[in-house]
Amino acid sequence: MAASPSGQHKTLTVEQKKDKQPIKKLERELMRKDKALAETAPLLVLTKKAREIWGELIKQAVKDGARQSKACETMLTKTGTRRLSENRLPCAATAPALL
Repeated sequence: MAASPSGQHKTLTVEQKKDKQPIKKLERELMRKDKALAETAPLLVLTKKAREIWGELIKQAVKDGARQSKACETMLTKTGTRRLSENRLPCAATAPALL
């Protein structure tokens, strides 16, 4: 006995409803990840620029006669930074106690 068209329609509707939940969940997850990625890109650019600026400031202080470790210590103290990022600043190698 063949299923009636309305019976097929109801079955299809039930299946569609079951599929909607996981699809909505995946869409929300995708949206969350897109937002996170959109925020990460400018933060990476900011970090790169900050490293360049810090590096130049520390190099200038050393050129003007300051010890590199003291210049690094001063930068860290004045900015409230507690650690350096993986040897990417000139002072990372000379101020290991500050890492």
